[in-house]
Amino acid sequence: MKALERVRTRVNLSGTPFAELVLWRLPVPLSGCTHRFKYRPDIERWNRENGNP
Repeated sequence: MKALERVRTRVNLSGTPFAELVLWRLPVPLSGCTHRFKYRPDIERWNRENGNP
Protein backbone atom coordinates (compact mmCIF):
# COMPACT_ATOMS: atom_id res chain seq x y z
CA MET A 1 0.00 0.00 0.00
CA LYS A 2 1.30 3.46 -0.91
CA ALA A 3 1.25 6.58 1.23
CA LEU A 4 -1.93 8.61 0.82
CA GLU A 5 -1.71 12.37 0.52
CA ARG A 6 -4.16 13.76 3.07
CA VAL A 7 -3.48 17.50 3.02
CA ARG A 8 -1.82 19.91 0.60
CA THR A 9 -2.30 23.55 1.47
CA ARG A 10 -0.55 26.72 0.43
CA VAL A 11 -0.88 30.07 2.19
CA ASN A 12 0.25 33.37 0.68
CA LEU A 13 2.18 35.30 3.31
CA SER A 14 2.52 38.78 1.80
CA GLY A 15 2.82 39.26 -1.90
CA THR A 16 4.90 36.48 -3.48
CA PRO A 17 6.24 34.53 -0.42
CA PHE A 18 4.17 31.57 0.72
CA ALA A 19 4.13 28.66 3.15
CA GLU A 20 3.12 25.16 2.07
CA LEU A 21 2.25 22.06 4.08
CA VAL A 22 1.90 18.55 2.68
CA LEU A 23 0.78 15.65 4.91
CA TRP A 24 0.74 11.93 4.02
CA ARG A 25 -0.69 8.93 5.87
CA LEU A 26 1.68 5.98 5.69
CA PRO A 27 0.70 2.29 5.73
CA VAL A 28 3.13 1.69 8.64
CA PRO A 29 5.01 4.09 10.94
CA LEU A 30 8.50 5.16 9.92
CA SER A 31 11.38 3.78 11.93
CA GLY A 32 11.47 5.47 15.34
CA CYS A 33 7.94 6.88 15.09
CA THR A 34 4.71 5.82 16.76
CA HIS A 35 2.41 7.57 14.26
CA ARG A 36 1.74 6.89 10.57
CA PHE A 37 2.09 10.41 9.24
CA LYS A 38 4.81 12.14 7.26
CA TYR A 39 4.79 15.86 6.62
CA ARG A 40 6.68 18.46 4.61
CA PRO A 41 6.43 22.07 5.75
CA ASP A 42 7.99 24.41 3.20
CA ILE A 43 8.38 28.13 3.78
CA GLU A 44 11.67 28.50 1.92
CA ARG A 45 10.44 26.99 -1.35
CA TRP A 46 9.64 30.46 -2.62
CA ASN A 47 13.34 31.33 -2.40
CA ARG A 48 14.36 28.27 -4.45
CA GLU A 49 11.71 28.88 -7.11
CA ASN A 50 12.85 32.47 -7.56
CA GLY A 51 16.60 31.86 -7.51
CA ASN A 52 17.16 33.45 -4.10
CA PRO A 53 19.60 31.94 -1.58
